[in-house]
Amino acid sequence: MTLRYAVALRRLTDARTARQLAVALEAFDITADDLTRVLHVPVSAEVRLTDEAAVVTRLEQLRTLVTELSDSLTPRGVSQWLHTQLRALAGRTPIDVLADGAFEQVTLAARSFLGGAYI
Repeated sequence: MTLRYAVALRRLTDARTARQLAVALEAFDITADDLTRVLHVPVSAEVRLTDEAAVVTRLEQLRTLVTELSDSLTPRGVSQWLHTQLRALAGRTPIDVLADGAFEQVTLAARSFLGGAYI
């Protein structure tokens, strides 16, 4: 793991606002627009993520997913996986499915992929 990658994972863990999370996820090519769609929080606002239970839940799920993918993929690989249309997700990208709140479906697809299934 490179120092840059380790710093990105640390920033991801430490993020407490939507803006901080956006900075941390830049290493994974996850855009502010992606993040806004997934968290349902405008990244341009200084929203304290700990203030809203639903946002905290989505944030923790996204952190877990990115961290789990990072165990086997490079930051670029994580980005590519999140932005690729997958058969396991009915031809949709994981980011699109996450925006709909279907974290469980994306997590299952990620675990299948990491387990060696071609999806």
